[in-house]
Amino acid sequence: LLRLISGHNSPAVAGKALYGLSAVLRNFPEAQNTFLRQGGLDVLKAVFKVQGKPMDNIKIKILTLIQDLLEERRNLDISSQTGRSRREQYSKMDLEDLLYSSGWCDVFSLVLVMPRDDRRAKRD
Repeated sequence: LLRLISGHNSPAVAGKALYGLSAVLRNFPEAQNTFLRQGGLDVLKAVFKVQGKPMDNIKIKILTLIQDLLEERRNLDISSQTGRSRREQYSKMDLEDLLYSSGWCDVFSLVLVMPRDDRRAKRD
């Protein structure tokens, strides 16, 4: 799935592969840890080097996936055995530290900053 997302495939193929990856990762700590150990964040970050409007939707979906994974880790219900087990699994790989150390803060700031022309238009 990662090869389909990061390869020079059409945005439609990349979008479907990202959808599949998202389905595998959500609420599955061991899959997330494997994804992180195998450099999945770096592969996704490479998508942001591809220029062009067609990939913009893929980039937004990647940012949404990362945000969802962060929220999933933060909002665990540790009152249940399942929640405690997930917390233990999540503790094996610190997603926030990995995002910071692999340069994702720069990606977020580049993508989420409103272009100068758009800011001017909003004020008028």
